[in-house]
Amino acid sequence: MTKKQEDPSPTNKDKKKQCFFITPIGDGASGTRRLTDGLLASVIRPVLEPMGFEVRASHEVNGTGSISIDIVRRLLEAELVIANLTDLNPNVMYELAVRHAKRLPVVCITHQSTRLPFDIAHERTIFFDNDIMGVEVLKPQLEAEVQAALLEEKPDNPIYRAARENIIRADAKEGDALSIILERLDKLSTPQNRPLQTRITQDRDVQHYALILTKAVKSSELGRIVENHGNDVLFGKGPGIPEGAVKLFPLDSNLAPLRNATRELINAGGVILEVNL
Repeated sequence: MTKKQEDPSPTNKDKKKQCFFITPIGDGASGTRRLTDGLLASVIRPVLEPMGFEVRASHEVNGTGSISIDIVRRLLEAELVIANLTDLNPNVMYELAVRHAKRLPVVCITHQSTRLPFDIAHERTIFFDNDIMGVEVLKPQLEAEVQAALLEEKPDNPIYRAARENIIRADAKEGDALSIILERLDKLSTPQNRPLQTRITQDRDVQHYALILTKAVKSSELGRIVENHGNDVLFGKGPGIPEGAVKLFPLDSNLAPLRNATRELINAGGVILEVNL
């Protein structure tokens, strides 16, 4: 009797989670490739492999057929994507948009010199220095951001917010309060109309705000919204603000967080009491 051969294919228990690293590639001897290979060898693999991930980068993907199809498949199926936004490489930005469309976990990193475009300037991104100390600083930051991203049940991103806003706009009746505030915030969010103001604090004269009546909003919902937007929007209560209302102030010239927080409060049952835009 011949001994039954064991199936060498890995079981689900043994199968590692997949992390896909999207990054500028560059030629073999270029500074871009050195940075990419250095990030893989010194930061990303040392952090992700102990967490049970197999890490692959786009230039490491082999196989038959179109490599573009394989890359897109990994973007849509990998449990985690890490995006290196250094130099704002067009391929990387395209691949990030594909990942955002799927609404799956992604962590962005970029060199300190990178100036992120308006659309993603307020996304959670780790800035790093390209030196030995920068490696040691980046590793714990990356681990923490990966853990946070994997715990998010519904990751937020610009594409999802735009899609969600289109749905809200379809539901808003012409001329009602929600339509008016969305229209005004849209106009103020365009670069030519954006107010030239820096960080706003509570003791400064604030020009733009939305005053929302929150009696119909559960305290748990209000707490969640404040937690989500508290870094970009000031939620004011106190003298001069009616009981049960909260006044929302933008904390900088980007009014998108104000728009998002206002929309979420309205969706949670809040009522627009006053608008100063």
